[in-house]
Amino acid sequence: MRVVSATAPSVAELRAARKNVVGSHFPIHHELADRLVEISGPPGPDGLTQDDFLVAHLLATCAGYAYSDAATLSMIMARMGLGGNRCPEISHDVDVMHICSTVFLVQSRDGRVVIVAYRGTPPEKLLAELAHLARHLPGVVNLPFLPSLDDHFPQRYLARPAPEGVISEFGD
Repeated sequence: MRVVSATAPSVAELRAARKNVVGSHFPIHHELADRLVEISGPPGPDGLTQDDFLVAHLLATCAGYAYSDAATLSMIMARMGLGGNRCPEISHDVDVMHICSTVFLVQSRDGRVVIVAYRGTPPEKLLAELAHLARHLPGVVNLPFLPSLDDHFPQRYLARPAPEGVISEFGD
């Protein structure tokens, strides 16, 4: 298990870094923590409200940046309006089961708002595993893209060199 923590700069510090930008809308949502705390519940039968769009925008942005790291997610949430937030990242890998699970907890500076963002196994890890498995199937030839996806399995090169006539990335 790995735990990493990041703290976002305040909105004032982020604004100082963007002082040369004209017409910047920053932060995107002013007084975001206060607005989120005031939301009372799910939308009523009359349809969606402005608060629903606010929550959807915030959660979609958080979910998208959950595929980065804690520092990046924390900074983006500060740009959204949660300046000074704290964002621990907790991840755990189980190589035997091909699981790579990561969770982020974005907490506002005052602690009243917490957003949980989850990231599952990245697709490139699954592709590398499939490429490795495909090399052991009968009738599969050494396609050019497979060695590059299979670089994290060096024991294959030590145990079984490329078949005669097939050029590997090592040139043998």
